Amino acid sequence: MCDESFSINYTASIPRDVDKGWFMFFVTMLNHFYWFSGSTLGGIFGSLIHFDTEGLDFVMTAMFVVIFLELWLTEKNHVSSLLGLALSLLCLTAFGADNFIIPSMLVIPAVLTMIRSPLEKRIKGPASGPALPGSKASHADTGHISNDGKKTGKGGEQS
Repeated sequence: MCDESFSINYTASIPRDVDKGWFMFFVTMLNHFYWFSGSTLGGIFGSLIHFDTEGLDFVMTAMFVVIFLELWLTEKNHVSSLLGLALSLLCLTAFGADNFIIPSMLVIPAVLTMIRSPLEKRIKGPASGPALPGSKASHADTGHISNDGKKTGKGGEQS
């Protein structure tokens, strides 16, 4: 459930007039509802429908590859993706194919949490801090976006 919600919320192009928080809330809520409904219906009717599940493991692997590639294409900085791959391979080597998933899922967030601050600084760059009062950047932030997508100042003039 987290994979699907994260993938949709991360890659979605949310229109400016839609609240990002509410958008993500409803995506997550609907994913939970669909999962619950599908699981309930599967539990009720699953014993009535018989089909061969051979090859389903390949579909799941392919789905995660597609999600990873989609995120790779939308990211500008691939440090977190490369770290995830490298740490997973390290855990695979250390713990073997049958036991590497849980250590990987513990190590990846731990390492990303430890390097979060330097990583955010690297991504944002030195000029991303708050603008000084009276600077051109602080005035630009008080502007508004018009219906045609152009930024305007307080009085409506285009900047």
